Amino acid sequence: GVLVANGLPLSECAKVVSDTLTEMTLVHGHVHGDPHAGNIYIVGERRPVGLLRGLTGGGAVRPACVVLDHGLYYSIDTTKREDLCFLYLACIARDGREMERLSRRCAGPIHRVFPLLLSPWFVLGTSLTSEDIQAARQNKLPPSVSSKDVGDAMTAAHAMGSSGSGGDIVAILHSFGYVRGLLTLLECGERARLKSLARFAVLGVAPRELCVEALEKGDDTLPWYWRYQLVKVSVQVDIMAALLQIYSLTIVSEIDTENSLGWCVALAEATLEVGRSPFIRWLLCARTTTPSP
Repeated sequence: GVLVANGLPLSECAKVVSDTLTEMTLVHGHVHGDPHAGNIYIVGERRPVGLLRGLTGGGAVRPACVVLDHGLYYSIDTTKREDLCFLYLACIARDGREMERLSRRCAGPIHRVFPLLLSPWFVLGTSLTSEDIQAARQNKLPPSVSSKDVGDAMTAAHAMGSSGSGGDIVAILHSFGYVRGLLTLLECGERARLKSLARFAVLGVAPRELCVEALEKGDDTLPWYWRYQLVKVSVQVDIMAALLQIYSLTIVSEIDTENSLGWCVALAEATLEVGRSPFIRWLLCARTTTPSP
């Protein structure tokens, strides 16, 4: 209410919060240890545009993110940061083999549930059941992953942390969990959150000088190859959202799928058929040609 009353749309507020904290982790390797609502402020910032540029007091008011409490940060090295970026890209591309390989590198003994802790939508990169799809649409963990599984995974992660090798994984999950809570308060859906993560995962593996220029001057400064990568991952997130919608509609047993949802079945079949095309798979699902670790 207060944000909207002051001319700050919730969607823009959510984007600036997500972008700020995601950039810190995926691009710079700094994980805020306690990004709860009391440490994340949104303020209005007047940004001159067009003919008003350079004039005092001109321009539109847009949200800006103010991050407080810098006493507790975790730093992840370049190798782990890039591993995490490549893992997000693999999950968004629904590349199950790379998801497993990179999850093992990033999270060790908790690799089986790690992608699902990053986002329930990443179940699309695994073997699906109807219950898994319904859970993902509701942003919940699949039924095949119990509370005990998650508890055991976190215990293993803490044990890794005590030996100095896994504390950053706990910090990442803790920090990103807080961020998801903030975005929920700002009525931000999983699709928008994943688009932010996808963008910074690409920038996080781009050459450093290109990344810095894009952050300062905009993505239009990137060479065409990296702009294509940004477009591709954004489309891949849209495909994930569409697949969840299609799959969930075609498996709802209470609805007569033979009649009212026949078009959904046909669309799902057509989507799967198009996905078998080598060209489409290369265009939409191929990993970046930048060598992964």
